[in-house]
Amino acid sequence: MTAPAAVTGDFLPTVSQRGPRPATVTIGAAFQAASVVVFLLLIAAAWIARAQYDAYADEAARLVSTRPGELDAEHSSNLAMAIAISVLAGLPAGWFAATLWPLFRGPTWLASWPRSAPSPSPGSACS
Repeated sequence: MTAPAAVTGDFLPTVSQRGPRPATVTIGAAFQAASVVVFLLLIAAAWIARAQYDAYADEAARLVSTRPGELDAEHSSNLAMAIAISVLAGLPAGWFAATLWPLFRGPTWLASWPRSAPSPSPGSACS
């Protein structure tokens, strides 16, 4: 007669039981990746435009007489606009990029949660 096998509490299978990823999820992930690229291009365009408008302001200041703080105010407003666009486009870009990885990888955290069965309460019928 053999001894009974020990109960380990490992009720989840070790092999992933997920089926293939639906095509709509793959297409959605591709659109999400494309939107991250578009947001990053928008941020780059904002900083390029800032540099271009700063150069225009410098050139205009050389051609005509300006008040002492006018050029600095123009540079500050260009910088503020580039920062505002970068923050407003960077937040969704960061969010989409962070959530893109689990779409491609799949929910692997689910395979390791929970690993053990809950212990029965003291007054339960099972003993």
